[in-house]
Amino acid sequence: MKDDTTNYQDLRTKVNQHLDQQAADIDDELQTQFALARRRALDAIPEKPAGYYRWKPVWLTGAITAAFLLLAVFWLMPSRQSPGEDLDSLIVLTSGDDIEMLENDPEFYVWLESEDLSGNG
Repeated sequence: MKDDTTNYQDLRTKVNQHLDQQAADIDDELQTQFALARRRALDAIPEKPAGYYRWKPVWLTGAITAAFLLLAVFWLMPSRQSPGEDLDSLIVLTSGDDIEMLENDPEFYVWLESEDLSGNG
């Protein structure tokens, strides 16, 4: 038993031979009519507007520029701090204690040095 590929190739060969034979049997007048009908059908297909190809590079350039701008904004945007990071500073400022006392307190400066002020947590 032949496999499916061989069966398909045999069928294709027979169909091609049959169609070639039928095309050879068509007289010249009928072939001319077919050619004219084909030409009329192809001429009836509307062409793309002239502006279509003219604007294509503009759209491409705009899309590339927008992509680079978006990447630049996200790349250069400063990282956002979470609201809880500055809570200690807010408590100190709103506690009602005298700020001048903190300025003269050496323990405050020791504590300040030990804190991570880079904003990275």
